[in-house]
Formats: sequence, structure tokens, C-alpha cells
Amino acid sequence: MCRYVTVAIAFVSLTFTQPPLELAQNLEPGWITQIWLRNIMLMTLVASALHVYFYRWNAQGRKLSFDPRPLMVNRRQFTRVCRCTRSSMLFFWVRHFSRWHARSE
Repeated sequence: MCRYVTVAIAFVSLTFTQPPLELAQNLEPGWITQIWLRNIMLMTLVASALHVYFYRWNAQGRKLSFDPRPLMVNRRQFTRVCRCTRSSMLFFWVRHFSRWHARSE
């Protein structure tokens, strides 16, 4: 099932959001930004779907969980951000933006 979903996402992404090859022959900010935004949106969509599946619906259960304790809710474990999801998103974006900035210089 997972393979079919991956192929469907790739097909829809290629069909509807890929810039024409005539535009992509030269390095231009327009089509590069379009692909970058598409990738960010796809990454956010897939990560959100996995979060809902594993965390909200608890579809995996506890038997395959690395840590059998329930996830912390509304606690400040690492940062002043109260939610675990928001804290994870903060660490993700800070880490990746610093990498992108370091590569662009």
C-alpha cells in the first residue's frame, strides 16, 4: 500500500507541479523556487500525515514503540515551546535553515 501511495504522490507531483524542461535548461530562480516550494509542501504534508497516523490515531500501538511511555503533552521538556510537535518543528527548521544558509555563502 505504501508503495502505491508513494508512486501516486510522485506521479501527481511530476504531472502537475514540474516546470517544463525548456525552462529548466538554464539555472533561473523562478523554476528553482517552484521546485523548492513543492518539496517543502510535500515534506510538510507527508510529515503531518505520519504524525496524525502514528500519534493522534495511535495506529501503531505500543508494542512496536521504542519508548512505551505515552508522549508528553503540554510540557516544557527542551524549550519554552509547550508542545512536543512545535518543539520538533522548531528544531527541524532551525537546523535546516542553518544548513541552507551555510551552503549559500
